[in-house]
Amino acid sequence: MFDGAYLGDFVPPREPGDPHPFTTPISVAQGPDGRIYLADQVEDVIYTFLDDGSFDGVFADAADGLDNPRGIDFFDGDLYVCLGATDQKVIARFTLNGARLTDFVSDGSSAFDILFLSDGAMLMAQTTDPDDIRRYE
Repeated sequence: MFDGAYLGDFVPPREPGDPHPFTTPISVAQGPDGRIYLADQVEDVIYTFLDDGSFDGVFADAADGLDNPRGIDFFDGDLYVCLGATDQKVIARFTLNGARLTDFVSDGSSAFDILFLSDGAMLMAQTTDPDDIRRYE
């Protein structure tokens, strides 16, 4: 039975010399490959960790066009990332090997988080006027 008891840190707070200098871990999701993906909003990076919490690597960063990453989710084997930069409000899409594909949503919505439903539709929480939840296919 699960009761919400705190089990300890999965990734402990940053220490000098850590390979993952995250400052604002804002979203986390487990990929179809079993790795844990963590989006850092301020560092403009997505890190990967193994399922025991050990650092695995950098999946994507500013060199891949990440700017203000927010919510992340997986669908059909690809990683979808909400980007909230002033000049780049899109939902980016990446293959599991890190290749950036054509943006999934690029209508200027300010996506904060996303969730793919079992029917393939995507819900997006938008944070600018109007604050709403949008549905995409």
